[in-house]
Amino acid sequence: MRQQRPPEGLGEPVPGVPAMSPPPAPIAPMTTGYQMPPVADPLPEPPRAPWVWLGVLGVAVVLGLAVGIVLIDPGEKETPSANGGRMGVECVPSEQPAADPMRAEDFYRFDPWEYSMDDAYAAERLGVWNHSDCCDVGLSGSQAMLNDLGCGYGIEGAYRSVDGHTGIAQLILVFDDDFAAFQAETIDFMSYRLAPDSGIYETDMEIYAYTQSIGNYLVVTIGSIDTADASVVQRGKETLGAFHDDFTDDLFVAY
Repeated sequence: MRQQRPPEGLGEPVPGVPAMSPPPAPIAPMTTGYQMPPVADPLPEPPRAPWVWLGVLGVAVVLGLAVGIVLIDPGEKETPSANGGRMGVECVPSEQPAADPMRAEDFYRFDPWEYSMDDAYAAERLGVWNHSDCCDVGLSGSQAMLNDLGCGYGIEGAYRSVDGHTGIAQLILVFDDDFAAFQAETIDFMSYRLAPDSGIYETDMEIYAYTQSIGNYLVVTIGSIDTADASVVQRGKETLGAFHDDFTDDLFVAY
């Protein structure tokens, strides 16, 4: 049963950054004592974002965009990480090898990254990773679906905001077709593992995320903020939104 969660104000959005709305309740990692905290209200939709948002119950959207922002309980002690095993679900690599696979080094070439619409939003690169298949990115809650949808491979990049308070990790998964990527939007971001040194699943951090399909790609952008200071948190959310906006635009143009 889906949990109904009280709203939390987000403040004003950065111009050009897509609005955020709550996704389906996350699939809890394999830990004890997990509790879902309140979910934030959606930001007003900016004029330049031609999207129709995915609702809490996973209703299909016209252009295949699912964007959510969720706060994870700071009490979470064990966190998912890549290459940590398949957690009871056998991975089935896609039978169709990528003809010309994306490379993380090429896509995440900006160091530092600066927002294309306002260079006041910036982050330094921490690392990049190439996943030759989808066998080290899914927890047991998502691996079976990744198998069924023919997830081929992925790339990942991690950045930290210039103020040092916001960590950002982005995972891009490549599917055989755009409908499979669209269906993968229903997988909650907590069902993915990220590179262990990406630095975004750390104790006592507030975690937020966007998910969006673009063609046969699924983009998962996750951010963490290491303080409860309201102004820093707001700045971190804005930086996360700006990062997601820039790299999804690049993906749409390039691929």
